[in-house]
Amino acid sequence: YEALPTPFGLVRAGVAPDHPDVKNVTHRFTEVVRSASASALGSRHHGAEQARERGGEGAASAGTGGAGTFRFFGNVRVVAGPSSRNPAQTGGTALELPLQELLRHYTHIILAYGSARARTLGTRVGGQELGGVCSALDFVNWYNGHPDAHTPAGSEGGRSAAANPWLDVIRPDARHVSVIGAGNVALDVARILLRARTPTSTFLAGTDIPSPVLSRLADTRVEHVSIVARRGVAQVAFTNKEVREMLTLGESEGIDFVPLSKESGELALDDVARLKQLSDSATRSLKAGEFGSMEKETFTKHASELAGELRIRKRLVDLLIKGSKAPKPDAAGHRKSWSLEPFRAPEAILPSTSSASGEGSTHGRGYVGQIRWSVTEPVPSSSNSSADASPSPAPTSPLQTPTWGGGSPPQTTEPQWGSVRPTGNTTTTDTDSVVYSLGYVGAPLPLPSSSSEASKQNTSSQTWQNIIPFDHRRGVIKNEKGTVEWDSEAIAQLGLNENELPHVYTTGWIGRGPVGVIATTMYDAYDTVDLMLSRASSAKTSKKVPDPTAPPALIQDALFAERIGQSPSERRAALKPSNISRATGAELGIGGLAGSVVEWEDWEIVDEFEREAGAVHVPGGKEREKVLTFT
Repeated sequence: YEALPTPFGLVRAGVAPDHPDVKNVTHRFTEVVRSASASALGSRHHGAEQARERGGEGAASAGTGGAGTFRFFGNVRVVAGPSSRNPAQTGGTALELPLQELLRHYTHIILAYGSARARTLGTRVGGQELGGVCSALDFVNWYNGHPDAHTPAGSEGGRSAAANPWLDVIRPDARHVSVIGAGNVALDVARILLRARTPTSTFLAGTDIPSPVLSRLADTRVEHVSIVARRGVAQVAFTNKEVREMLTLGESEGIDFVPLSKESGELALDDVARLKQLSDSATRSLKAGEFGSMEKETFTKHASELAGELRIRKRLVDLLIKGSKAPKPDAAGHRKSWSLEPFRAPEAILPSTSSASGEGSTHGRGYVGQIRWSVTEPVPSSSNSSADASPSPAPTSPLQTPTWGGGSPPQTTEPQWGSVRPTGNTTTTDTDSVVYSLGYVGAPLPLPSSSSEASKQNTSSQTWQNIIPFDHRRGVIKNEKGTVEWDSEAIAQLGLNENELPHVYTTGWIGRGPVGVIATTMYDAYDTVDLMLSRASSAKTSKKVPDPTAPPALIQDALFAERIGQSPSERRAALKPSNISRATGAELGIGGLAGSVVEWEDWEIVDEFEREAGAVHVPGGKEREKVLTFT
């Protein structure tokens, strides 16, 4: 069940278009689907015959007898609420499926809907309403062709004309962009902004970046991007691969890295040395069998994490210091640049004096002109002065990476590695645009929107939302290594029998928090599925569910294929995107999807059209021309 009409989630809508190799994982996903026995329309009827032979009952869980089955239901948003035979549409096209419907049809459910909200700057940072301020999530959604960023203004679920903040970020007179946050997404934003008007724009034209987006980007005049971090250089959340790529852009595309200040480089080396002390201390304690209040297994795990982080952080700092010393070409010719500016936290975003009246901005509130920063500094460690500091029996993971179940390493009296504090000083810098990239946060299953605002006050719906325990502070579903326990109080209020409820698991960012790359979440998925299958094979369930190959009635009624008939030619005609000829350069769009469920076969038709459109639109062809609007 997927809220968007298209599969692949962040691989399609989050991975930068100039990283096509990362998106190759979609080929593996497609292979898995095509190898499943029930992924085609004919398999549905075959499965139904098998179900009738079993008396119409079966277990809708992986690992049961017979061949595996797969069905994709796109354009379906699962909501927290009771069953309803009058499903609502949300976000313009998506069908809302109440959670109660799923509970009736499956013995096992995996929640893997990720973290789809941007962390904000908070209410204390003023000026966020100015033109030229945008979240990285919105900007990435736009350049990746996410439907949320391309729904036409005025359509159901669409944006107002002034709700496209990314267009102010790339306005023609913007020369300098400040990206607040220092993770891979910040690098993606900087890279796309700076590469748009270089020889690489030809390369970008061959990727899956939407042509209307590339056309807009080609008009930008951004010359410098500052990536600003609250902590030091050694604590940035870049992966070494991404940094290496950015540092090569100077030679290949005229996008130079502005050298780190001498002070920033020295502090980074000090941080690496401190991390080595922590790692060595943990290793000595481990060899001596001194685990403090920790279990040996837990201590060993965190000691290993420290050693791994030491290697990664040392390589990262070495890369940036080496990049700072690399010879820069002569100033001849127009070049662009990017910089990493540590130890700054935003205090206020200030308007441009030339646009204080708001003239020209999409919302009449003026554009960004400056940012006032609070200057930060490292928190001194009591052991900084001695290389022979006493070993701590409680090593702390320097990045505080969330673990399954929300656990975290025991805290010591020592400050967290890389901690900073405000100095009390401020500094102000000029800038034309601000993109904040502070990470993502998950949310509980949404409430139904069928009764508009009144529905949100519905006690039953709110209780259904509480049935899956949620950690609002961390933005994750509460779980123990992927296992979710139903909330007993909510179950009692709804009058449900816990023994008749399906087993629930979670995986990916909604379970561990928004950290890690595709490989990280892939291993999460392996662990969760292994756990689920081991339990499914060793336990019997008395739960009786409907035909495992048939979806809930609401879905069956809304299947797109069934609305337009089973004829392949009819399906093709109904799903053919508008403006496929690209004669006007308009965005590709598909109409008639409102309230319909998109199956895998429907997606394959869309996929084919996207590839065809890419082949005919760009000289030499491009990977695909994405469908951007679904109405």
